[in-house]
Amino acid sequence: MADPPSSSQLALQAAVAGRYAVERELGRGGMGVVYLARDLALDRPVAIKLLPPAMAAVPALRERFLREARTSARLSHPNIVPIHSVEEHGEFVLFVMGFVEGETLGQRLARAGPLPESEAVRILQEVAWALAYAHQHGVVHRDVKPDNILLERGSGRALVSDFGIAQVGELPETERRPEVVGTARFMSPEQLAGGRIDGRSDLYSLGVTAVHALGTRLSPRMQAVIERCVAPLPDDRFPNAESLVERLDAARGRQALVPVPIARFVEQYKALTVEVSSYAAIVIVLMAQSITATAWPWGRGALLLIMMYSAFVASGLGLFRFVQLVREARRLMDLGYSPADVRAVLDRPDEGADEGAEAPRSPLMRRLARAPAWQLLGVGGAASAAWVAAMLAWANISRGTIVGALLFALLSLVPVVLLRSVFAKLLRPSRRSWWGRFWWKVMEWKVFKIARLGHRAAQIPASERTEVALGAGAQELFGAMPKEVRARFAELPAVVDRLEAQAARLRASPNPAAAERLSTTLAAMERLRLDLLGLTAGTSGQDDLTADLLAAEEVAVRVEALLDARAELGRLLDAPAVSTPVP
Repeated sequence: MADPPSSSQLALQAAVAGRYAVERELGRGGMGVVYLARDLALDRPVAIKLLPPAMAAVPALRERFLREARTSARLSHPNIVPIHSVEEHGEFVLFVMGFVEGETLGQRLARAGPLPESEAVRILQEVAWALAYAHQHGVVHRDVKPDNILLERGSGRALVSDFGIAQVGELPETERRPEVVGTARFMSPEQLAGGRIDGRSDLYSLGVTAVHALGTRLSPRMQAVIERCVAPLPDDRFPNAESLVERLDAARGRQALVPVPIARFVEQYKALTVEVSSYAAIVIVLMAQSITATAWPWGRGALLLIMMYSAFVASGLGLFRFVQLVREARRLMDLGYSPADVRAVLDRPDEGADEGAEAPRSPLMRRLARAPAWQLLGVGGAASAAWVAAMLAWANISRGTIVGALLFALLSLVPVVLLRSVFAKLLRPSRRSWWGRFWWKVMEWKVFKIARLGHRAAQIPASERTEVALGAGAQELFGAMPKEVRARFAELPAVVDRLEAQAARLRASPNPAAAERLSTTLAAMERLRLDLLGLTAGTSGQDDLTADLLAAEEVAVRVEALLDARAELGRLLDAPAVSTPVP
């Protein structure tokens, strides 16, 4: 069972009763507490950020918060968490935001460490787009940091949150204070000094965020971009966020953004290609060695062992990777993607070059990676002939155990490296070469054909209905009550179930008057949940629950009578007319 609600949560719930159902606390920061709640009218999850009561008690801070939050609520951008409303309820000052299912960039870094550069650049670029839009509308965020960048689960989209302390336009001299607002570690020098700031201050904060996201793994391009972002003087930074977006474009090699599900499938496809190349090279070399060595006593059983190894690789590791690829293909189809979408990514000019860990490092490996396939085939043929001659010489030359082992290792490693490079060239994830097209055609036919077997389009679950959420919350709270309380209010679960069922029927009704009855039903359920929360926290008594339970029963009786009357009227209207014979 979750921790009991705090007194501040109960007070907030009482203040917004009828509009929002506060479910739980999401997090705390220097500027307030964020709660997960449900918008009762629109039947959707939202996040409510509450200004601390101590700050809300100061009229100037309260008015400034409301004015800036209202201005920020006008921002509408796919990479900005939307603010739905800014509200005052007595001593409570809050704004209601869209709820993003996922985690913050700060949580991601704490969980998995620094990001790969390609992913970090994508996130920074999306944040820069959002800041460019905000700056065009005269809004400076003033608190750009990893904890205020949300990463949406599934899509990977980055959204900037918490514009609640943003500066809108120029601050009047009367509102400039020596104290600063924001997070010191990410503030620009001019913001820390309490001086005049503009959009370039946000770019400084974004540069510090980039340092946290990338750690010490910086390419020369990204290092130059970050150094310009965090320049001490604003004039030495990028003049605006649009310029930063252009530089990040260049740092990414101007590759178009790829949807995360397709990128995941392409990475699996690359991994399978690399593994097939490596296994094929090893198997071919070992089989050739075993065939060459059958004339010697130690090599007579080698061919059987190699065949067993090949079968193990094909049926074990290969099958495992293939199943992973089929699973990713099925996920792609669930999301509406097709093989054509994957082909479009593989056909991009830069897709074959991976800037990550797969890049070869030694000069020899770099030359092999750049060499065309026909050169590698020619070199491979010559090397094969030399290798056969070397094997025969190795078999007939007198040598010691150590020298023989070293020669055998050398004669194994060189052809494996060459063959792997050839196969990797032929099977690389691109459709520009004839062999690459053939390999993709085989993989497309097998992977997606198997993925389609018995496949049905996944049904995207709708957001949980408000009556379901309220009913589940009330039932859970009631189940945690002491035995004597549950005995006294034994009829409460049945009343909650009845109201929940009635709310579902009212929601499905085409009658416009049903909306008003639905609001009344949801309000009765919410009142019961509030009373149970109060009992749990010790802030309300059983008398309140008794009164609200009686009221809920009356609502249930009235709604049930209304629904039964409408059902009976519908049956009468649908009944066939009976004609009376004329005498």
